[in-house]
Amino acid sequence: MADINDILGNERVKEHFIAAVHHKKISHAYIIEGDKGSGKKMLASAFSKILQCETRQKTEEERACNQCESCIQMENKDHPDVIWVSHEKAGVISVGEIREQVVNTVDIMPYKGPYKIYIIDEAEKMNVAAQNAILKTIEEPPEYAIIFLLTTNRGAFLDTILSRCILLETKPVSGKMIERYLGERYKIPEEEAEFASGFSLGNIGKSESIILSEEFRELKDLTLDILRYVHEIESYEIADKVKEYKKYKARIDDFFDILNVYAFPNWFDAEIVEVNFLRHFTNIILKTPRDKKPHTKGSVLLSKYDCLVKYKPSYEYLPKEYKTEKDIKYNTRTGKYEPIMEKKDIWLVDILIPNKHIINDNIYDLDAIQKKLNK
Repeated sequence: MADINDILGNERVKEHFIAAVHHKKISHAYIIEGDKGSGKKMLASAFSKILQCETRQKTEEERACNQCESCIQMENKDHPDVIWVSHEKAGVISVGEIREQVVNTVDIMPYKGPYKIYIIDEAEKMNVAAQNAILKTIEEPPEYAIIFLLTTNRGAFLDTILSRCILLETKPVSGKMIERYLGERYKIPEEEAEFASGFSLGNIGKSESIILSEEFRELKDLTLDILRYVHEIESYEIADKVKEYKKYKARIDDFFDILNVYAFPNWFDAEIVEVNFLRHFTNIILKTPRDKKPHTKGSVLLSKYDCLVKYKPSYEYLPKEYKTEKDIKYNTRTGKYEPIMEKKDIWLVDILIPNKHIINDNIYDLDAIQKKLNK
């Protein structure tokens, strides 16, 4: 188990926990929201280890010692006062499970630590009855009780729960930080770490699963096999070739994501600046920074679907980042200080798409494509 300062990214969440320890203002209920693999469990565990550390209780430090019996138990995931709430059914946490593991045990004093901590992963799966059952504990907790609700969707919670919890959100970790971490920990080539970092979109857990999954590696190789021949084969042949990968249909989203990373570099960083609806075509204009020109691989693939793509160098004026007083000026007309505008070089990408590919405002009907792949 990583110490809280060794966890990659999520500085604001870590700072909140450390400040809470420093000021001795520990909440009884926290919601940590973030994507699967974004570090929610690691953050809750690291904070719990600090709170339960026997040495910290004597020295009042803001970190765990990693040597006392409590810290060792946390490392071994068998601390008697840190309870991970489990559930049998994949899609729901029932009222019975909440009553049995939380409500009926919370009044029992901690065995050894100063706190009794409950961590409920996938807490959005609690049904309404389960949420109402835990609500009373959140409203009137024993002094020693702390509840962590880890979730991908805070919107699933009752308003009465949301209003009584401290809400913390995980954020994507920087790509360079993930690349360095993967390279050091797994001793993998730089290009492999770069791909996993880019594909995971800042999700450290997802980047690790990419590195460790043999099935994902096979899927990536098969997808690249399609792209090697994209210049030579027709669109229906691409679809036929994709059908060969039926055994990966459970990971069809990964297939499209891999396709995006390799076939459309920088395309998904582009910003839509204009959409024009014509009789037989839809015209979409994108812009990207000059150093992030959408790769021509993407236009080749779009041309297979009768799309016309043109690139045009251009520029725009944006407010200059404020660093010193020299970066602002006084506007005599408005009587206010305003940022100085600076010229930025950009690419404009002009795409003409036949309306036969426009379905319900989506450029491509991905559902229809997936149905074809699953046949």
